[in-house]
Amino acid sequence: RGMKLSAFEVAAASQVRTRWLQTLLRFAESYDFWALPTAQLFAFPVETRWPGEVAGTPMRSYHEWMKCVTPGTMSGNPVIAVPAGFDERGRAMGVQIAGRDRGELDLLKLAHGYDLATRWPDRRPPPALAE
Repeated sequence: RGMKLSAFEVAAASQVRTRWLQTLLRFAESYDFWALPTAQLFAFPVETRWPGEVAGTPMRSYHEWMKCVTPGTMSGNPVIAVPAGFDERGRAMGVQIAGRDRGELDLLKLAHGYDLATRWPDRRPPPALAE
């Protein structure tokens, strides 16, 4: 689809991303990290091409159901996903933590601290580690 965009449409998209990056720079003046979900819904059957809707909102494409990862991706900043818990059916959910531009080491330290504090792999070992 991107190849069909006009130069004006590409320039407009670039302006949106520039405004987003400027917003993040202002945000980083007060905050070291920000968090958002890793997905809009729990895992679905592999046979499902993509979820038809999320919370009553129709999903028109495969990528729409994953749009909660777009802010982190568009930031260009380091982002790491960590486990957050499980639903009543045992399906996992995570949280993305994003750091400041060039803040990879600080983000890794935070994620390591989170891992030590939550001990998810000890409390609920991944199947590959449980065997």
